[in-house]
Amino acid sequence: MVDTSRIQEHMSVVGSDGGHVGTVDHLDGQRIKLTRTDPDAQGIHHFIHIDSIDTVEGG
Repeated sequence: MVDTSRIQEHMSVVGSDGGHVGTVDHLDGQRIKLTRTDPDAQGIHHFIHIDSIDTVEGG
């Protein structure tokens, strides 16, 4: 289980392939809400469930 207290706003989210997924807006319960202003978001908020996270680095 990932320590969600280490997840901070504006952290970059990287997929298992090493590619950029998005930028953290904030935690929303058991999900991470990604910013809609990220160039890859196309103006829409996207969510990632906490269970999909392997590690948290940096911050």
